[in-house]
Amino acid sequence: MKLYKLVLFGHLVQLAMPKEYGFRGFIRKNLPIIPETFKLILPQVKNDWKYKPDAGALWQLKVVHLATN
Repeated sequence: MKLYKLVLFGHLVQLAMPKEYGFRGFIRKNLPIIPETFKLILPQVKNDWKYKPDAGALWQLKVVHLATN
């Protein structure tokens, strides 16, 4: 049996924003937003005017995947 020591920083995944479920903006009649299944995405970082997946979180997920397989 192999043992691994992992040091992880921050959140590896986050919940998707309402627009990913088809909701536009926070309108009172749409609240609370409780989808049938929650979508998990990589944490997003703002780059210029767009959001991109956090490269550090992606690297950490790859390490966890390698260590658990």
